[in-house]
Amino acid sequence: MEEKPIIAKAIIEMLGAPADYIFKTLKDYIITQKESGLNVIKEEYHEPIQQEKLFSTFVELELSFKDVNSLLSFCFDCMPSSIEICEPEKLNVPLLEFNGFLNDLQTRLHDADMIVKTVRAQNTMLDNNAVAILQNFIVSLLKDKPRTIEEISTIVGIKLTQLRPFIDKLVEQNRLSMEDDVLKIPA
Repeated sequence: MEEKPIIAKAIIEMLGAPADYIFKTLKDYIITQKESGLNVIKEEYHEPIQQEKLFSTFVELELSFKDVNSLLSFCFDCMPSSIEICEPEKLNVPLLEFNGFLNDLQTRLHDADMIVKTVRAQNTMLDNNAVAILQNFIVSLLKDKPRTIEEISTIVGIKLTQLRPFIDKLVEQNRLSMEDDVLKIPA
């Protein structure tokens, strides 16, 4: 017995700038997906809408899938913001196929989790390096002569309120001393 195709509606969104670029990028993305075998029955593009400095656009798709696996692959690969199965009313998925899906889902979740953890670790390292560079720059500015916090703020281009915690930390570590908002390197 031949399985009926799965008909689904999906929405794929994109965010970026400028508006014409993001609109063209979305259209090109759908063309690429169709060339890769995505069976698009109907597509309706929506003009970009400005959201602060970026633009968002989306396409509503009606799609046909030969089986549950191809539907799930589409969901993983294209990450639609919304998907709705229109027909058939009931899906019969063999246990072996469903187990394969669950294992694939777990693998992809673990991969995504590892990426998030790696990016967090990299961000922490970058933040620590940026703090060290800023602190070393402040200390370097004071090698020639003592300066006020306002002078340092102007030189480094960071608002006084944002710079203050870094200076306080340097004073706490005894790398700097401060008297009447004048900073110097301790003797």
